[in-house]
Amino acid sequence: MSSCIQLGSSDSLAGRPHMVTDLVHSAQLITRLLTLLSSPAYKTDLSKVAHSILAEYVLGVQRGSLHMAVKKELVRGLYKVMSICDKFRLAALNASLPAGVKDNFKVLHQDYEKYHRYSGFV
Repeated sequence: MSSCIQLGSSDSLAGRPHMVTDLVHSAQLITRLLTLLSSPAYKTDLSKVAHSILAEYVLGVQRGSLHMAVKKELVRGLYKVMSICDKFRLAALNASLPAGVKDNFKVLHQDYEKYHRYSGFV
């Protein structure tokens, strides 16, 4: 995921627009992998390292902005990872992040709560 974030930054893609489709495909494969790992068969194993996956994404986004298509695909997978985390692990992750990165994590978590998490209302 870190290489996809590093190569998918808007600055590195500015000179190479032909790489966007390859990076979007890589982000789709990462999302498929995260979706597979968040299934009930692997849920307990992934829950142990889910916070580090989220931290890696948030720290990578802090270093530079992502291309919108790459970000959209990666966020879909991260929502699956966030769905298996309990609120205590997310709170611990938020407490351990540096000050500037906490804002990015809060935005990601708020978007997850608003758009992805099932709340029971139709």
